[in-house]
Amino acid sequence: MAASITVVTRLDGDGFRLIDRCKLAPANKLILGREGDVNIGVDPADPGISRQAVAVVREPMGWAVSATNRNGVVVHPWGQSSFPANVPQILPWSHVALRILGSGSQQHWALLEDPSLRIFQHVEQPGITKATPRPKSLTFVQEQTVRTMFRELLAWPPRIPATPLQLKQVAARLDTTNESIQRRLEQVRRKAALIGFSRIGSLSDPEYVYVLVRAGYLTITTEDIDPLLAH
Repeated sequence: MAASITVVTRLDGDGFRLIDRCKLAPANKLILGREGDVNIGVDPADPGISRQAVAVVREPMGWAVSATNRNGVVVHPWGQSSFPANVPQILPWSHVALRILGSGSQQHWALLEDPSLRIFQHVEQPGITKATPRPKSLTFVQEQTVRTMFRELLAWPPRIPATPLQLKQVAARLDTTNESIQRRLEQVRRKAALIGFSRIGSLSDPEYVYVLVRAGYLTITTEDIDPLLAH
């Protein structure tokens, strides 16, 4: 599947509206903005979006993003925390959402998608003995529990705001007990600790989920994707 850019908008409390979708050939630059190759902030009009808000190139190592929007651009890699796009950068993520900030309550999103990009590459090095073996994959119930609690944080396009569910809410949805949900999440967090997670926080703290995504234990699925974007 070729790299693509999809533009959607969302008003507070409403669903997403598809504005545009196009393919992006390797090394080709696309300008996004009110007067760009891909229009953002035109329908409906938003003067808070710059005429040329952000440039995107699909480089061999990932998405090259240069943001010039006057109100800023926020980067939302799938399954990770967001951060401002301050300088030109390469983003080696299969799904990267750019939130182009305008002047009103409307959310403007440019969704960069290329399934050929892989967040995680696990390569065994011959002759090297690892002190700690890589943890086993999440079990079905562990992954089901994580995806239920953090569904909004794993949604595509991203949800703003994105709030984890409470233990009792997850237990009710999965028809089990709070204790069972807590035990599963503690097991998941221990696996994250074996691959680099070092924070001590609540089970609803998504930082250990971000670690699991970077390590390839969680990948985007069709259930995470809004039906509006179904191919």
